[in-house]
Amino acid sequence: DRACLITFDDGLRQQYTKALPILQKRKIPAAFFVNGLPYDQHRVLEVHKIHWCRAHLPPDVFLEKLKKHYALLTGQRFDINKFQINDEQLKNHYQYDEPETARLKFILNKDLIEPEVKEKIMNAIFSELVPDEPEFCRSFYMTREQINHLFELGYLGIHTYSHKPLATLSPEACKREIQECLRVLTEVVETP
Repeated sequence: DRACLITFDDGLRQQYTKALPILQKRKIPAAFFVNGLPYDQHRVLEVHKIHWCRAHLPPDVFLEKLKKHYALLTGQRFDINKFQINDEQLKNHYQYDEPETARLKFILNKDLIEPEVKEKIMNAIFSELVPDEPEFCRSFYMTREQINHLFELGYLGIHTYSHKPLATLSPEACKREIQECLRVLTEVVETP
């Protein structure tokens, strides 16, 4: 009746180095759900590129870079107001953010920009801040040895290949995301 499950998503290095020792000291089990893309292609997940860029750029600078790259890629002006997002939606999702920040987060996180265009924009902005993406992956995500340790503990789970929202994908695409993540993590566990 008083049970709970502690979970961690995305395979971030700090989850292993900071949280796991505290949990082990208290003998609390947990599940760590890891994505496959960073280990297979040495690329940062798009969601983390968005978070990293937003954390390291002032909101107005981030928005200007987004507008610039959007215009270069599409030949159209990026107008944040063209997206029909009502204030109630923003309050429900981002109640602590200023309205314009909340609107931008909603647009990026809810795929209101075509996914291929958004991916190219985020790759461009991220590469301006992080020139060596594979090295960033090695320091940001868990090591193969850490993943193997979680596997030995029985704490390792899969969190899809590329962190795409499964609710937006076809059943076939969902299956591929899960199968590809399982393939990659199996390879990681078999060859630490």
